Amino acid sequence: FPFKQRSLFLKAAQAVPQKKKMDFLVQKAEELEVQELWMMETKRTVVKMKAEASQRARHRWERIVVEAAKQSTSPVLTEIAGPCRFEEVVKEKLGPSDQPFLFHPDPQGLPFSKMMEAILRPPPSLFLFFGPEGGFTEGEVRWAESQGIPKVFLGDSTLRLETAFLGVLSAIRFLIPN
Repeated sequence: FPFKQRSLFLKAAQAVPQKKKMDFLVQKAEELEVQELWMMETKRTVVKMKAEASQRARHRWERIVVEAAKQSTSPVLTEIAGPCRFEEVVKEKLGPSDQPFLFHPDPQGLPFSKMMEAILRPPPSLFLFFGPEGGFTEGEVRWAESQGIPKVFLGDSTLRLETAFLGVLSAIRFLIPN
């Protein structure tokens, strides 16, 4: 596939959900031109993958990426990584040019509209953190905030993880030009 540089490098980290949900998220990440998709394990992650299962899943996800790229003519192949613990992703994968955001259903968080205003003049890279069903624990949220990652509130309704993932990535891709 030809590579076309976007004005924004987009990374996402998703707590690993059940198989069919993850397959869907991988497909949508590719269609929306996410360059890196990190699989995370959080305290509330239900699916804990052993090494062999993780390798099989990664091969399946890579095939899904290729098929989604063909269908959508996406200029970028999403790189699938992990699973890693949430803390590892933050400490080892969050770069100095990344602008991170963690999505959490807390009205005290930064409203999504304010986050979008902040990124309309895009930073070089966004790193978005999506939690498991039930969200990140309060301890994980406090720790992330101590690492400089603001929490973002998506509104009064509690969204399913795939709805939040798809909605946020779609809004970013449609509002930030190539």
